[in-house]
Amino acid sequence: KYHQEEFDNAIGYNEGQIQMGIESSDEMASFIGNQYLIYKKVESLPEILKKYKSLTLEDVKTVAKKLHKDNLYLFYIK
Repeated sequence: KYHQEEFDNAIGYNEGQIQMGIESSDEMASFIGNQYLIYKKVESLPEILKKYKSLTLEDVKTVAKKLHKDNLYLFYIK
């Protein structure tokens, strides 16, 4: 049901999207501003990518088991 190759591709895709999404100075300012407004801290791109790379397929499976379609909109995952 869950395949490591698909998971690895998804992680790579998300890393690329983040990197491409902050190429201009205004996008970088928005990226930093949003982090501060939402989390009250700012992390560098390498710090964020390190977190992406540390995520495992087992982590996703654990969270997926907790999500039930009847409660899907009631969960907040941080």
